Amino acid sequence: MAYEYVVAGYLGLALIAFVLQPSGKRFALLCALAGFAPFVRPTAVCYSLTAFVIGYLAARPVVSAKARWAGFVVGVTSAAALLTTNTIRFGAPLEFGHSIHTNIYTLIDYTTVFENPFGHAPFFAAVKDLIGSLLYTNIPGWKGFYDPEIFRGQSEVFRWHEFYFRVFDGSFLILVLLAAVVGITSWQRSAPRPLDASGRAIFTLLAWGAGSFLLLFGFYLKTPGISSRFLADFAPAFAAIFVGVMLLADWRLRQRPRWIEQIVLNGLLVVGLAWYGIEFALQLEPETRLASKAPKAISSADVADVLTTRDRPSKVPPRYLRGDADDSNIPFNILGWDNATGATSPYMVFFVENPKQVRLVFAPDPAIPRAAFAEVGVKVGLETLRQASETDEQGGHAITFARPERPTYQTGVQMLSVKTVAATRLRDAPLSGLTLLEVSWKN
Repeated sequence: MAYEYVVAGYLGLALIAFVLQPSGKRFALLCALAGFAPFVRPTAVCYSLTAFVIGYLAARPVVSAKARWAGFVVGVTSAAALLTTNTIRFGAPLEFGHSIHTNIYTLIDYTTVFENPFGHAPFFAAVKDLIGSLLYTNIPGWKGFYDPEIFRGQSEVFRWHEFYFRVFDGSFLILVLLAAVVGITSWQRSAPRPLDASGRAIFTLLAWGAGSFLLLFGFYLKTPGISSRFLADFAPAFAAIFVGVMLLADWRLRQRPRWIEQIVLNGLLVVGLAWYGIEFALQLEPETRLASKAPKAISSADVADVLTTRDRPSKVPPRYLRGDADDSNIPFNILGWDNATGATSPYMVFFVENPKQVRLVFAPDPAIPRAAFAEVGVKVGLETLRQASETDEQGGHAITFARPERPTYQTGVQMLSVKTVAATRLRDAPLSGLTLLEVSWKN
């Protein structure tokens, strides 16, 4: 996250430097930084796009078309390089690893691997949820992730929330509104005269901060979940807006406006600096919700066990059967499946080797309708496998999926992801009700 702040800072400075002294070389440098930023963090593209648009509009009257095209090519080349490396590393141009990872939170994985239920949330419900997330990250006694009614404005549509440290509060949104009011008012009053260098720099900074904020807001509007670290992406935008408002107030005061406006602007400077001091002090408070800050005790036997497990080789079994012990020594293997009882969660992970046809066998249960099995789905990596057959056989209900079509998923150790419920049931389905007896992946 710190690297994103650094590259965003350089991007903002490069934009202001170009607006103050436009040239073909500075525009090319701006485009190069804009193209590089998403390599640091994908969401930094919001800062890149805003900077490029502002820079291009500023370049049109003073920079030759050839220089503008050269800068554009630099930016496009960087974007093409990122999309190409993503394809090589992860299998798709816009894949950054978010759809092919796993962790202990199975419902989070479900929403990134299979389907995002919040993508179908009504627009205004999504707006309220995101604004609420921005306002209420400092929640005493927060339990998190899947709970409903964590904060005011939370949508009823399933979306996970992970607020493990304080990020912002309502005053930051007031700052955005204040920037809009002060910025538009000052622009209108200075419109008859051309802006001086300070004015151009200040309005550029405000436009870049506000534009980046809006793009980030649009990006996070319907993402599967919201985390404190995601919300921290807004920090450079808020910083640009705050600094821009403070500089704008000082700039207007130097123009000697009417006495009432002088009182308002001086008051704005005092309140703004006091607000910054309060927010800075609040960020220094210890975060009691961070589990990593709590002291942990571990015995020598536990340490020895961890070291032994680390050094033991990993292996993929020929198949997975209910009742068999998991001795694969692969982290997160059989995640979401109780191999003793066969109970299944909405999302499960199995590591397989050289997969061909994937076959899942569930225990028969008269209480479960056949239609429940229609929600069972399988992916290997990014590829959703086509269901080949579904049959009742002695001792179980078998669902077979076709072999992966991508050659890269046909050989070696692969992560097999399995879903057992529809996305609309995630809030109410800690377990799917299905009992899995066997997972195999050979013909």
